Amino acid sequence: MLNGRVSVIDRGRLVTVLNQEEAAIVFEVEMAVQKYGSRIACTGTDEWKRMVRATAVKHGIFAQFTNPEMQNALWQEQRIANPLQLQAARLHSIESRLRTEESGDLIFTDEADVRQLLFTLQPVAQARQLVELLKASQPPEMTANVDGTLTIAFLRSLTGQQSFKVSIREGKRQEISYRRRKHWLHGT
Repeated sequence: MLNGRVSVIDRGRLVTVLNQEEAAIVFEVEMAVQKYGSRIACTGTDEWKRMVRATAVKHGIFAQFTNPEMQNALWQEQRIANPLQLQAARLHSIESRLRTEESGDLIFTDEADVRQLLFTLQPVAQARQLVELLKASQPPEMTANVDGTLTIAFLRSLTGQQSFKVSIREGKRQEISYRRRKHWLHGT
């Protein structure tokens, strides 16, 4: 409810917004990210999609849209926005995944997310070098063990799409979240 009117309806796999007020859009995007993770679908008119993107950027909500055109437009809007706000939203998204995803392996399609996760465990230069070494590897996929905490592998599909599979050792997710927050608070 917003101002005494039904504004957002949660139907399980579908979240519907009944008005275009900014507060309703913020609630809808945050709810979708909490329920489904940062990768979400958005349907509607081009104007509606523009409003959703602009609201996500303005409020620092880290979302990745399944529609490639919408995602590209979002990246461009984020580049113009406050970079610290974008980094904070990205870190929040990574921490949410660490807390909520039950699978032992996390798949990251955005290289920047993998680098942010690695920055928690090793110096920035080493993390960048590791990602570049993994990307340069030839099949079978090369894997790297980082600090005894996680194993990372670079994957390339037959269509050329790249992703990173991160396997976190049992009981280490909370430690990574704690270390990530500590790095963020100290400006590293």
